[in-house]
Amino acid sequence: MSRVRLIKPAATVLLTTLVGFAAPLASAATSVALTGLDLQPRSVTLQGMDDREIGLFDASRKYATLPLDTVLVLTMLDTAGAPVKPDNPLNGAEPSVAELIDGQRLVGSLIDADDQGQSVVWSSPLLPNVNVSVSLEKLSGLTLHGEPKEIEAGAADRVVLMNGDSVTGFVNRVFARSLQVQVEGAKEPVSLPLERVRAVRFAAAGRRTGDGHRVTLRDGSVLLTPTLSVSDDRLTIKPGLLGGKDVTLDLVKVARIDVATPKGRLVDLATLAHETTSGGEVFGVAMPPTFRPGAVRMHAPVAVAFDLPRGAARFAARAELDGADVDPARLAAWADTQLIATEDGKEIGRWRLNGAAASAQINIPVTGRRLTLELDPAHNGPVLDRVILIEPVVLVSGDK
Repeated sequence: MSRVRLIKPAATVLLTTLVGFAAPLASAATSVALTGLDLQPRSVTLQGMDDREIGLFDASRKYATLPLDTVLVLTMLDTAGAPVKPDNPLNGAEPSVAELIDGQRLVGSLIDADDQGQSVVWSSPLLPNVNVSVSLEKLSGLTLHGEPKEIEAGAADRVVLMNGDSVTGFVNRVFARSLQVQVEGAKEPVSLPLERVRAVRFAAAGRRTGDGHRVTLRDGSVLLTPTLSVSDDRLTIKPGLLGGKDVTLDLVKVARIDVATPKGRLVDLATLAHETTSGGEVFGVAMPPTFRPGAVRMHAPVAVAFDLPRGAARFAARAELDGADVDPARLAAWADTQLIATEDGKEIGRWRLNGAAASAQINIPVTGRRLTLELDPAHNGPVLDRVILIEPVVLVSGDK
């Protein structure tokens, strides 16, 4: 079981039921992109929220309330109207990341462990005065040095060392400065100092999606909470990971809120079962598509088929030319590709991406069993025909 230690918990801020608001508080001014069941984000100013309603000012500064169960996502916006960017709260120091089997995530530092090595104690700068103890059986991965990278989960635990080597076996203990891994065939476990360990990927068994509202903080931490409220630009949640205690955060520490609603849920396209049905090679060099939470990258020519979940209703994403490491003038001159969506063999959408139109917003109905995304070269062949799908999601209707 997970053990939680709370030190001087923050004071609770409760939100008065929105129905009772006589006049909205003009001082509350957090700009957000609100995405509803139509998957069309719109910019609003968040004024308040409880478990039933959300109060907001629209683009014309008109105040309105919406039932919370009609909202899927609230994305915090910066002063330029763009989604807030991840922020390192450790003043340049290298953060560590603990990933849980239910999708929760803690960014910060491993500061301690219990005497038996069965739980690690985590500290997060965005959760002041709170240290979290998590049992190893609840962890899917630990990244102790560097940015988390995709490490394939298997039937056994895998320890990746700083020099790139890896050790496979069963991680039976993690202490504050070392861990022990039982390697198959060995009589005694191998002890490794944590300063030599880059990451640990625990066996895949038992992974699931946790229930509740999903709150993503600016540092990349993710917490699940059964309830939430917003008042005076502050968010109050009750994360089970923190013992169900009230935790209040300034909204400037929050990047995104995924609302749990019975009317529908969003599924990350990158998490769906998929196969590359063609392509994945450019000029004889392997360039397979890559799948990370919130992002799918493809290089033409390639086609990827995704198995849609039962009850799938819509697919949405932002497609952009993927040229962060390329001179913009060269990208504009050479990149030219078509993204084609087919459902069960029938074309349902097509978008051209090139120097004149480097991005496209996708929002289409899907009701079949399989969605295929194909990236075809247009002019100039497949030179720099790379596309990233940002926040690709499938809406699954709530009655499924």
